[in-house]
Amino acid sequence: KQGEQQGNWAAEDVMQVDSFTASQNAREGLENSISGTEHLSALKEDYLREIAADTGLQYRQIGNAREFSSALMDKSLGIPDLQLTKFSWLLALTGLVFVLVSLLGRDHSAGNNSPIQ
Repeated sequence: KQGEQQGNWAAEDVMQVDSFTASQNAREGLENSISGTEHLSALKEDYLREIAADTGLQYRQIGNAREFSSALMDKSLGIPDLQLTKFSWLLALTGLVFVLVSLLGRDHSAGNNSPIQ
Protein backbone atom coordinates (compact mmCIF):
# COMPACT_ATOMS: atom_id res chain seq x y z
CA LYS A 1 0.00 0.00 0.00
CA GLN A 2 1.67 3.13 -1.20
CA GLY A 3 2.04 5.94 1.32
CA GLU A 4 1.13 3.84 4.33
CA GLN A 5 3.54 2.82 7.03
CA GLN A 6 4.44 -0.86 6.69
CA GLY A 7 6.41 -1.31 9.87
CA ASN A 8 9.01 0.13 12.18
CA TRP A 9 12.73 -0.06 11.64
CA ALA A 10 15.21 0.15 14.45
CA ALA A 11 18.97 0.57 14.26
CA GLU A 12 19.54 -3.14 14.92
CA ASP A 13 17.34 -4.03 11.91
CA VAL A 14 19.55 -2.21 9.43
CA MET A 15 23.19 -2.77 8.50
CA GLN A 16 24.91 0.25 10.01
CA VAL A 17 27.99 0.14 7.78
CA ASP A 18 27.57 0.01 4.01
CA SER A 19 29.08 -2.94 2.15
CA PHE A 20 31.55 -0.70 0.26
CA THR A 21 33.06 0.66 3.50
CA ALA A 22 32.84 -2.72 5.26
CA SER A 23 34.81 -4.49 2.53
CA GLN A 24 37.34 -1.64 2.35
CA ASN A 25 37.82 -1.76 6.11
CA ALA A 26 38.19 -5.55 5.99
CA ARG A 27 40.95 -5.27 3.36
CA GLU A 28 42.76 -2.67 5.45
CA GLY A 29 42.22 -4.53 8.73
CA LEU A 30 40.20 -1.70 10.28
CA GLU A 31 37.21 -1.89 12.60
CA ASN A 32 33.87 -0.86 11.13
CA SER A 33 32.77 2.37 12.74
CA ILE A 34 29.07 2.23 13.47
CA SER A 35 27.25 5.52 13.19
CA GLY A 36 23.90 4.09 14.22
CA THR A 37 21.76 6.33 12.02
CA GLU A 38 21.43 4.32 8.79
CA HIS A 39 17.88 3.33 9.72
CA LEU A 40 16.82 6.97 9.35
CA SER A 41 15.97 8.58 6.02
CA ALA A 42 18.69 11.09 5.30
CA LEU A 43 20.70 12.38 2.38
CA LYS A 44 24.40 12.02 3.12
CA GLU A 45 25.82 14.16 0.34
CA ASP A 46 29.36 14.23 1.69
CA TYR A 47 29.43 10.44 1.77
CA LEU A 48 27.97 10.20 -1.74
CA ARG A 49 30.51 12.72 -3.05
CA GLU A 50 33.29 10.66 -1.45
CA ILE A 51 32.08 7.45 -3.09
CA ALA A 52 31.76 9.22 -6.44
CA ALA A 53 35.29 10.60 -6.18
CA ASP A 54 36.68 7.18 -5.18
CA THR A 55 35.05 5.52 -8.19
CA GLY A 56 35.83 8.25 -10.74
CA LEU A 57 32.24 9.39 -11.05
CA GLN A 58 30.51 12.68 -10.37
CA TYR A 59 27.81 13.34 -7.81
CA ARG A 60 24.95 15.62 -8.74
CA GLN A 61 21.91 16.20 -6.56
CA ILE A 62 18.73 16.25 -8.63
CA GLY A 63 15.61 17.75 -7.12
CA ASN A 64 13.13 17.85 -9.98
CA ALA A 65 12.45 16.64 -13.52
CA ARG A 66 14.07 19.68 -15.14
CA GLU A 67 17.36 19.09 -13.30
CA PHE A 68 17.18 15.40 -14.22
CA SER A 69 16.65 16.24 -17.89
CA SER A 70 19.50 18.74 -17.77
CA ALA A 71 21.82 16.13 -16.26
CA LEU A 72 20.90 13.60 -18.96
CA MET A 73 21.66 16.12 -21.72
CA ASP A 74 24.89 17.47 -20.19
CA LYS A 75 27.60 16.75 -22.75
CA SER A 76 30.36 16.97 -20.13
CA LEU A 77 28.93 13.85 -18.44
CA GLY A 78 28.70 11.79 -21.61
CA ILE A 79 31.26 9.73 -23.44
CA PRO A 80 31.20 10.56 -27.14
CA ASP A 81 31.28 7.48 -29.33
CA LEU A 82 30.68 7.07 -33.04
CA GLN A 83 28.20 4.33 -33.82
CA LEU A 84 27.94 3.14 -37.40
CA THR A 85 24.44 2.11 -38.36
CA LYS A 86 23.81 -0.26 -41.21
CA PHE A 87 20.75 0.37 -43.34
CA SER A 88 21.36 -2.45 -45.83
CA TRP A 89 18.59 -4.49 -44.18
CA LEU A 90 16.14 -1.70 -45.00
CA LEU A 91 17.10 -1.73 -48.67
CA ALA A 92 16.83 -5.54 -48.77
CA LEU A 93 13.39 -5.41 -47.15
CA THR A 94 12.23 -2.75 -49.62
CA GLY A 95 13.46 -4.89 -52.52
CA LEU A 96 11.65 -7.94 -51.14
CA VAL A 97 8.40 -5.97 -50.83
CA PHE A 98 8.69 -4.81 -54.46
CA VAL A 99 9.33 -8.39 -55.65
CA LEU A 100 6.33 -9.70 -53.71
CA VAL A 101 4.08 -6.92 -54.98
CA SER A 102 5.13 -7.55 -58.57
CA LEU A 103 4.55 -11.32 -58.20
CA LEU A 104 1.13 -10.82 -56.62
CA GLY A 105 0.21 -8.26 -59.27
CA ARG A 106 1.28 -10.64 -62.07
CA ASP A 107 -0.81 -13.55 -60.70
CA HIS A 108 -3.84 -11.33 -60.32
CA SER A 109 -3.58 -9.85 -63.82
CA ALA A 110 -3.01 -13.32 -65.38
CA GLY A 111 -6.48 -14.35 -64.20
CA ASN A 112 -8.07 -11.44 -66.11
CA ASN A 113 -6.32 -12.27 -69.44
CA SER A 114 -7.61 -15.81 -69.69
CA PRO A 115 -8.42 -16.91 -73.30
CA ILE A 116 -11.58 -18.67 -72.08
CA GLN A 117 -14.48 -16.29 -71.59
